[in-house]
Amino acid sequence: MIKKYSLLAILVFFNFYTQAFSQVIENYDSRLFENQEKGLLKLNYTSQVTLDLGNFPQSSMRFAVPGGTSVFMNDKLWFYAEGDTVVIERVQDLKDFFGIKSNTDVEFIALSAVNRLSDLSVKKGYFDQLATEDIPNDTDVLDLGKRKSSSFGDFYLSGLVIILFLVAIFKLIFPVVLKFFISPKTLVTGEDFSEAGIFQKFFSIDVIFYLLMLSLLLMLNISLAAYVMEVPIYTKVTAGGLNSLFFYWILGAAAIVLLFILKFIFLKSMVAVFDLGKYEFSHFFYLLRLLSLSLFMVTLIVTYFFINDQSLILEVVRSMSWVFFWVYLVGIAYLFIILVNRVPFKNYHLFAYICTAELIPFLVIAKLIMG
Repeated sequence: MIKKYSLLAILVFFNFYTQAFSQVIENYDSRLFENQEKGLLKLNYTSQVTLDLGNFPQSSMRFAVPGGTSVFMNDKLWFYAEGDTVVIERVQDLKDFFGIKSNTDVEFIALSAVNRLSDLSVKKGYFDQLATEDIPNDTDVLDLGKRKSSSFGDFYLSGLVIILFLVAIFKLIFPVVLKFFISPKTLVTGEDFSEAGIFQKFFSIDVIFYLLMLSLLLMLNISLAAYVMEVPIYTKVTAGGLNSLFFYWILGAAAIVLLFILKFIFLKSMVAVFDLGKYEFSHFFYLLRLLSLSLFMVTLIVTYFFINDQSLILEVVRSMSWVFFWVYLVGIAYLFIILVNRVPFKNYHLFAYICTAELIPFLVIAKLIMG
């Protein structure tokens, strides 16, 4: 009788032990290749290894990732670990998620700005539920099923290439006009306010072409901000993939061109009301240069972080939005100073014109956007 109870106890213990046991089939820790990549502003640390998802399809992958690390699979961003994170995913789920069918080798890359990748661990094996209970409570375990891939990165970079191609064509046809728009000197000196300036017609091929390029760039930045901030309406209308992204990009750019035209008509009417002569050209193209230079700088900064460190892209986009806001206000203030020095009218007359033509519409639009 005692032998029967002893045998039963041994079987129960063995069953419990096998449930809590985690069997490691492959340990990739010794194969991790660490490297340093010197970026434009900082040093990035990388650790990579090739994972074989062909063998043992019923097994799982266990990733122990240190905090502040971005994880990529086949050069596609998988997740960003804010804190020390442990992720356990079935091999078959990984293959389905990343669309792996024929080639079962996957390139795993961990990118971090902090030199903590020595704590990175990658293992393949059979890890049951009890194995995850040893994870600390403050660890972020990511649910792969809740993540979905996005084609926005391809759209954004393709949009930049298209805009650069249009800029090259514009420079070839209108080199003097392009130099006028991107030169900071003309923005500071305000030379064109002494006369009508180099533009005598608004509806000319060079002006419309430039407005189209600028509208495409502005809409591309708006799309990036909406994507990063996860604006619901933008996420909904662009759910169709690349085709939807390009369609609404072009549609939005066309709407912005129309707004530019309405803005010029509005300035022309304001100049007529305040009897300022023909300064609508100087006023409009001054603002266009201000918008161009500030938008170029914003695009360079957000593109750098979008390509190199997407973990900070949300903070960068928010910061650039505020920078853009204040640059515009400072530009309007400087426009008032230029008008005071160039236009033979009283200061309060010019101040009323600036408030009516710029500040009030700008603040109304800002209020509508910010809610």
